[in-house]
Parts: sequence; C-alpha cells; structure tokens
Amino acid sequence: MIVKIGKYGLFFLGLAIGWFLGTFDYRAPVVAESALVANIDIDTGYAQSMLVHHQQALIMASLIQGEQKSDVQELAKRIVHAQSLEMENIKGWLAGQHAAALPLNGDLMGWMKNNRQLLNVNETLYLERCESSPLGMAGLVDSLSIKKLGDESIPRHQRELSFLQLMIEHHEGAVGMSTLPSRAANTPFIRNLAQHVLQRQTQETAQMRSLLETR
Repeated sequence: MIVKIGKYGLFFLGLAIGWFLGTFDYRAPVVAESALVANIDIDTGYAQSMLVHHQQALIMASLIQGEQKSDVQELAKRIVHAQSLEMENIKGWLAGQHAAALPLNGDLMGWMKNNRQLLNVNETLYLERCESSPLGMAGLVDSLSIKKLGDESIPRHQRELSFLQLMIEHHEGAVGMSTLPSRAANTPFIRNLAQHVLQRQTQETAQMRSLLETR
C-alpha cells in the first residue's frame, strides 16, 4: 500500500519521527548521573515538560490540517496559534533562568516526583500514569498514531476522529500536570502559565467531546 502524505505531512512527520525515535530523545541522559542536581524545582521542570507537550500538539494539529475546511481543522489552527505563542514565551523564560530546554537527566516528570509530598490525589494518580507510560509522560501519543494523522490514504473523517480522541487524551495530560504549578510554583509567570493551560485546555477538551458526539 502506498501512503500519501499531505503538503505539511513530510515536514511535520519528520519532526514527529525525529522527536520520538532519537533526534530528540528526551529520555536519554545527556550528562553523568553524578553531575545532576538532586532537586528539580517545579517552575523549571514544568516549563520543560510543557515545552515537550506543546511540541507534540503542534505536530498533531498541523498534520490534520488540509485544504478541506472543517470545524476540527479550525480547532487545530487555534491550537497551533495558541501553543506556538506559549512555546516562545516558555523558551524565553527558560533562557532568562539560564535553564536548558529539556531536563538534563532526561526525566520529564522529575519535578513532580521530587515534590510528591505536595501532590493531591488526582496529581498522584497522574504521576503514576506518567511512571507507567513508555513515553515518560501521560497523554503523549506514540509515533505510529501521529504518522496516521498525516496519512492521506486514510479517509479524512477517520483521521479527524482519531485527532479528537488523541488530542482529548493529550489535553487531559496537560491538565494533570498543571494543577500543582498553578498553586505551588514560585514565579508568577509559571503560575499564570499553568492557570492559563488549565482554563484553555479544559475548554478545548469540552469542545472536542462535543465534536465527537456529532461524528
């Protein structure tokens, strides 16, 4: 079978495959264990995790866009716009803190693990899901599912249905990681970012569930 990829597909599929298959292997340690700082602060850790999370959302939302307009594609465009801006703000904040874009030990959720004493029941359950996920973070989508979003040999309505299902889970992951920094982060920027993510992605999740009901 020949798989057709749309005009955005090759570019974003390359990002997706690279991100998950090695070019951006965020789980692999890049420094010696002895050089790592034991405590990862909530602010920096959340910013780094959200950067990874947003990057995948951009890939997914870009792959589902095409020449035929639909309510799902309009939603995807809004996701790209909003999360692109947030990513630039996060990168700028990390640079201002002289912090790396990714955690040095490759553990995306180390900041939550190091603050277990602060977690409520829902946050503890979310962290357990992260620890059991092969991708290290609950809500992230595997590379094969991402590839299928850009596969034009699959009917568009099926790809849009998959997009909604996957993005709901993705958004729920963002909500799961945002409640702790929304109340416990040290800096106003991170507290405000987490509160904005909670509000926006909760609203978008409700919208996507409504769109699912029409399909």
